[in-house]
Amino acid sequence: MNKKKFLAMTMATAIALSAFTGCFGDGNDDDDPNAGVNSETNAIVGIYYGGYGVDAMKKIAKAFNAEQSNLDKGWTVSISDQGGGFMASNVTSKLQGGIGDFDMLLTANVSVYNIVDRGSSYLNGYDCALEELTDVYESKVFGEDVFVKDKMVDQFYEYNTFKGKQYSFNWATGPSGLAYRADYFKKEGWQIPRTTDELIEVSNQMLAKGYTPYVWSTQGSYWYYSVLAWWRQLIDDTEFDDFWNGLDSNGELAPEAFKSQARLQAFEQLEEIMAGPNGAYRTDGHFYTKSGAIGANDAQLALYNSANKVCMMANSDWLENEMKASEIEPGDVDVGLFRTPVTSKILKIYNAQYPNGTNRFQTITTEAKLREVITSIDEGKTSHDGVSAEDFAALKKIRSYTGTEGQNHIGIVPAFANAKDVAKEFLRYLGSDKAMQIYYDEVGTFLPFETSGVTANTTTTFRKDVYNMSKNAHYVSTFDSKNPIFYKTNLNYFMTTKIEQYIATTSANDQMSGREYWEFIYNKAVQEWDTALAQSKD
Repeated sequence: MNKKKFLAMTMATAIALSAFTGCFGDGNDDDDPNAGVNSETNAIVGIYYGGYGVDAMKKIAKAFNAEQSNLDKGWTVSISDQGGGFMASNVTSKLQGGIGDFDMLLTANVSVYNIVDRGSSYLNGYDCALEELTDVYESKVFGEDVFVKDKMVDQFYEYNTFKGKQYSFNWATGPSGLAYRADYFKKEGWQIPRTTDELIEVSNQMLAKGYTPYVWSTQGSYWYYSVLAWWRQLIDDTEFDDFWNGLDSNGELAPEAFKSQARLQAFEQLEEIMAGPNGAYRTDGHFYTKSGAIGANDAQLALYNSANKVCMMANSDWLENEMKASEIEPGDVDVGLFRTPVTSKILKIYNAQYPNGTNRFQTITTEAKLREVITSIDEGKTSHDGVSAEDFAALKKIRSYTGTEGQNHIGIVPAFANAKDVAKEFLRYLGSDKAMQIYYDEVGTFLPFETSGVTANTTTTFRKDVYNMSKNAHYVSTFDSKNPIFYKTNLNYFMTTKIEQYIATTSANDQMSGREYWEFIYNKAVQEWDTALAQSKD
């Protein structure tokens, strides 16, 4: 067996085992002499080991501990790696029981809205299981003359605001798109696709030259970030808000909210891309899978292994850092990340009023013009010849929509924490340019704050691409509802049910078209609806 692959498998096994053998509250870490010291002056931070790893947070904590103001107070932060299982119910069950010595949790897949909504019924003896962080958001970033709430990216500030207060923060931004072999693109002179039609054209060029256009995993793929972006591109703000409140086109609370025509178009867009010309990707092996069962990490390794000649993979900003676990250092292979192309379906609007479609823009009516204007937007221009200011602004907003997993990476302070003041100061520190630079230089991506004070890292194509993507991104996630119809029920099943698992499967019995999947999602919503309504009122 290949040595790198053996080491990667060994590490993955060790991480998986740590999820079951690790103690929630031991706080031990051999790299930090303060780790495990539970006091009011040492904040123990338990961190989930995901794609972003833990090294960056350890370096930020070291810098925090060296700040003179913290030295004067005797304040320190200890980062404790809790492995890949430190998330979801593994965390909330302990939180609900008041178990553990952690003063801050950097975790994932935890519903803060649900915890706060349950109030004193969630944890005996506390009005809320989580420490309110509003005072942090209303104070200034450590060492800077800007408030935390003003420096945090808007979508993340909005996400962390619940019932007019803040109880959480995020520790990832997560811009997602398509990872690509920049070396292949340069060698062959391929254009970075601006639209989905152009993506399909480039894919055909790859096929013609003997390359494999895509790799994906039906066990853990990331195409749904692109589907999110396409859906958001095709709807206005009102329809977006209505969906996350469970409202149909008539403003009624009803499962018909799941029958959005734009969602159908987004599903069909992915089907068109994943099927390839005449279904070739499914039947002729022009995508790199193993009977549809390849794991997420093996799919990523296939992208990096030049022998496979794979050109692209739907992915996110953690990819380059995550590959270190497979002994592939940043820059070993020239991989980049480009924003999800704008769906070419954007040129038309299809709804009950216009069943045969009508032009969305007055001055952008062709695919060629669409590509031209996107180029102008990407180059930072404020107008384009022959295009109205209204159309240019609308397309600029559409171009900014970027899928993210960042809102799932959640930071919280338990109400029973000992070192709350230190934990809050560390949160203020995370928003500083100094902390942002450390994180970016180590991981190649950003914490969810404004990035103008961070110097671009030009050592790899990937880091340059992430830097550029983060400057003008409007993030879209599957965690955008503050309505109990979603956060207290099973209606969020579509967040974990991935369309590519059905479209891309090589099992004919399980395979669905984009329309069939759309109907499947709607029918599931109908089945769950009455139960969800009752649960949302409990």
